[in-house]
Amino acid sequence: MRNLLVGMFMLLTAVSANAVNLAFKFDVTSSGNSMYACNAGLKHTNPAGRVCYNRETLNSCDPTSVCTDGQDCNCVCTGGGLGDDYVSHAGEYRLDFFTASHANWTDNGVAPSNIQNVKYTASKNSFRTLFSDSSKFGKQLTSLSFALGSERYGAEYFVDVCFRATQIDYPTSFNNSDYLNWAIMGGVTVTDISTQLAGGTFDINAVNNNNVYSSQSYQDLSGLQVRASLYCKAKGKNAPVKNYTTQWTNFNDGQLKRLINDSTREDLKGCYFRYSFRESTVAGINSVRKWKKQKAQICTYSSVNEPLEE
Repeated sequence: MRNLLVGMFMLLTAVSANAVNLAFKFDVTSSGNSMYACNAGLKHTNPAGRVCYNRETLNSCDPTSVCTDGQDCNCVCTGGGLGDDYVSHAGEYRLDFFTASHANWTDNGVAPSNIQNVKYTASKNSFRTLFSDSSKFGKQLTSLSFALGSERYGAEYFVDVCFRATQIDYPTSFNNSDYLNWAIMGGVTVTDISTQLAGGTFDINAVNNNNVYSSQSYQDLSGLQVRASLYCKAKGKNAPVKNYTTQWTNFNDGQLKRLINDSTREDLKGCYFRYSFRESTVAGINSVRKWKKQKAQICTYSSVNEPLEE
């Protein structure tokens, strides 16, 4: 009996000596994408020349002659002055302005704080902007509206949409033959609002502003055109991997105008889309901005995604 117990003890000792233990650690890195409106700007260059027309016949006229040689005088002109005392309209651009609310950039799911409300008049030859290109990625817009009261069409304005790509560093290819492939798309819609509200009567004695809306759309009267720019940089590269602007184009009311349809296998660091708009009706009597209020809602659509493999 004693010999048997000793043998069992030796067996247990041998098994215990062959036991194994492992401690293994690994890292997890997580970072998503962020997209937000980040800048806006407005300008209105001086018109090429003055427009004068007869309010009855709509024919062009010259107030320096018709009102002094006995002809019927019902000649209205853009610009200012009394009779032939012409006053420059070089300050007309200041009747266009934009209003914006903005804050410092916040991460996904974090509400902005310390929101600031600002109003800026247009500039003439270069855009009046909210932020510089170097600082706009650190800002976000929460609201934006343009108010255009200049005597003539010809304003140009834009909004930027910034994209911060994930901070994960990606290889150019994987061992399972997969690869990174960003799909980049951008588009715009414009929806008329004023024609739904057309009508009303002007009352100079009304305390509250009684709007009189146009039965014609803003985009038609102004000859509104749109184009888009795309600028992207990749991690570890100084030069941009995308940097171009599309051609100016017209678009139909309510229909999505697709402006950017692109892709890249680069490991993106970030991009920005710029959606630019201009009033192209700048010649003749049609360039005189209609008094009846026009209103439209413009929506931009920006997408940077990794699509399913087809």
